[in-house]
Amino acid sequence: MTATPRKSPTRTPRKAATPRKAATSVAVTEPRLVDIVTEETAPLGPFAQMAADATANYTPHEPYVIGESDGIFPDIVITEPVETERIVAMAMLFETDETKLNPQDFQPLLAAVCGDAYERVWSELLRGKHFAVTVGFLGILKQHFYGERKPAAAGASALPGKSGA
Repeated sequence: MTATPRKSPTRTPRKAATPRKAATSVAVTEPRLVDIVTEETAPLGPFAQMAADATANYTPHEPYVIGESDGIFPDIVITEPVETERIVAMAMLFETDETKLNPQDFQPLLAAVCGDAYERVWSELLRGKHFAVTVGFLGILKQHFYGERKPAAAGASALPGKSGA
């Protein structure tokens, strides 16, 4: 048996590419005149107006940053407690000796004080550390944000149900 030679497939010849025609003229557009539309803002409702007034002169305090010098990268940034739940937590710290905190209240309090940074503070700094380290950390935050003064809420005693004495 002899092998029969294979025929190579036949190819159709390609068509020569036709060059695109260059634009004969470039359209020049004239500048358009645009009416300036001033957007009128609707008047604020009473709550929105009060909130705007209450924060109009607010200047944020420098955040507390835990960084490379403490072996943390990227930085952990704890912003000033200005939200209601964070202010209440800070007020509780001023009114209570940290070493006498109820253990079941401790982590929610720490979470409120640290805000969005809580997960990193807990997992990278405080989990597994001696309680004295955590107490010291809370003291540093109190000192950083308030010095010796209490938060703007004037302490938990200013809240309904607490005595001022």
